[in-house]
Amino acid sequence: MNSQKNSAHNTTKNEFIANRRNPFTLIELLVVIAIIGILAAMLLPALSKAREKGMSISCVNNLKQHAFAAIMYAGDYGDSMCTQNNSGSCCAGTQWNGQGGFGMRRYDLRKPGLITAYLGDDLNAKFCPVVKGTILSCLNAKGWCFGGGYGMNANFGWTGLSEYIKLGNIDGASSKILFGDTMCNWGASTGYDGYINRLYPYDKCVNWNGSYTNSSPNSHFRHAGLTNIAWADGHASSEHCVEMGTSAYEISNNIGWVSTKTDNWLLTNSQKNFYDSL
Repeated sequence: MNSQKNSAHNTTKNEFIANRRNPFTLIELLVVIAIIGILAAMLLPALSKAREKGMSISCVNNLKQHAFAAIMYAGDYGDSMCTQNNSGSCCAGTQWNGQGGFGMRRYDLRKPGLITAYLGDDLNAKFCPVVKGTILSCLNAKGWCFGGGYGMNANFGWTGLSEYIKLGNIDGASSKILFGDTMCNWGASTGYDGYINRLYPYDKCVNWNGSYTNSSPNSHFRHAGLTNIAWADGHASSEHCVEMGTSAYEISNNIGWVSTKTDNWLLTNSQKNFYDSL
């Protein structure tokens, strides 16, 4: 009787071991691969959105650093805000974010700028993370780039202004644009990045020599349809497009205006009065 039980037990044990050693069939493997593929397809969009959000947060932090650097600059220079450069030219001398002298609006951001010297040695802080790769490729290949993807409100002007913008004279600093994500259609003709270092106001830009120029849209809505802006009081935020550019290049690259309200661009009462007199 015992021998029969042992025989039955051994048979069951051997069958179990044999079944364990059987490999998956091809169909079973295909089913597992298909399930993994479905799960990956479900997760990848979420991971991509998380990555985009992370880069946008990093960009906002960069712009906050730029705003604080501008405020620190004003503290060291009698409350005078930084201008676009120290040469009275758009392209030569020390710019707010690097060194000029390489041709039309071409700069080396690896060198200290008027305010980016306050950012320390962190070169990454000068670049929006979304476009950093493109800009660094141009910078390393040519020794220059148009900018780091960030532009300064052009109404801060150039050295040679009859009135330097005083931080304390900025009317409603929390609503005045200081820096922001930029791109312009020059990239279409140059073959290189169009991430210039100037953020053009809506409609007209007040010049230092008592004239004005018409502006082109160059706020870049690169963060899932949003653009990041640093304001003159030091805070930064993500903003929607209020008016898209009209050229094919501008439309395809999400270039437009972050604000069509002149009050967001004009910094002082004297600028407002000058603009109103045009």
